[in-house]
Amino acid sequence: DVALVDRVSDVAPEFAETSVADATVRHLIDMTAGTDFVEDYDSYSQPDSDIQVIEYERQANFRPLAGRNAVGVLAHFRTYGLAREHGSWFDYRSPLTNIVARVLECATGTDYASLLSRDLWGPIGAEHPAEIVVDSKGFPIAEAGICCSLRDLARVGLAHLDGDSNDQDCVVPQRWIDDCFRIDSIARDAFVAAPTFDSGSETPWSPRAYRNAWWIVESERVMTGLGIFGQFCWIHRPSRTVIARFSTWPEASLDDHRDATLKAFGAIVEALRLGRERQDRQERREGDLAERAPVGARVQGPSSLSSFSCRSRPSGACALLAAKHRLARHVRARDELPDVASDFRALLHHHPMVVIRVEADGQIGDPLVESTQVTG
Repeated sequence: DVALVDRVSDVAPEFAETSVADATVRHLIDMTAGTDFVEDYDSYSQPDSDIQVIEYERQANFRPLAGRNAVGVLAHFRTYGLAREHGSWFDYRSPLTNIVARVLECATGTDYASLLSRDLWGPIGAEHPAEIVVDSKGFPIAEAGICCSLRDLARVGLAHLDGDSNDQDCVVPQRWIDDCFRIDSIARDAFVAAPTFDSGSETPWSPRAYRNAWWIVESERVMTGLGIFGQFCWIHRPSRTVIARFSTWPEASLDDHRDATLKAFGAIVEALRLGRERQDRQERREGDLAERAPVGARVQGPSSLSSFSCRSRPSGACALLAAKHRLARHVRARDELPDVASDFRALLHHHPMVVIRVEADGQIGDPLVESTQVTG
């Protein structure tokens, strides 16, 4: 087993002479290691340069080598120095995730792809195989090289909803889920200590900390996976809702797109809640009518309201609820989505998104819709 407090070089001695030798596994996963690497997406405007992040992406097989030597991402990582004390502040640097993958390989003696297959992809009941980009040396690019279907990304989120703490067969242990959702003083202090942090830019829907490779929006309640060019796996714990979304934004990081998307996710959950409350009221009215109706009389409610009935599903199966064309089955009009930015409405027509809703008893309801067509 690997513990979060373990020193990287103790688990993987091959990193003894690198910037992360004295870092803990927690420093890697929480992006607080002191490694000197600048992930500046503005550098993408200079694709032919020797800027560090551009050269890293060449070694990761994300860009052509253009005549440069192929050394692979692990050898390239060894050229990074130590910029500051580990734990000083949060600073997102993709190569650290590759080191986590290698630490796991060293600890288990099993390659990363096999670990994912055994411990995650199989147990979640993935519908499709996934693929991982590898560098010139065959090492998997864990930080951004995993290609999967939208349905299966949603299943990853579903595995991070609360389970039975006594269930030994759960995919993700409850204690890990609790730790992922929690903003403690260490995570928050590291987040706000970052030189790039701007307290004036914080909104109710923007991330407030980073823990275990997840962005925490609201402690104990909401967290999200957030990838460049608009990839999301958003988990709303109180309503047991997961939203997965793929996008093709024109730039790697767009704060206005991110904020509009996260804001809309919250609005979707609120709209579904209001729709459920309307249905509950309607069912109570129908029940009252049925009690007063003569024997043999038929009582029929409005056809515009559909059932939220839940049925048991085979192990690993998910009901996928999409928030696009037929959300009106539970929300009478898309205009009822409160405070959704108008540009997000347009984005819905170009990027696939699915919503998974799990009822309080742990069962999963019937799909509202499937909509995964990408036109942009």
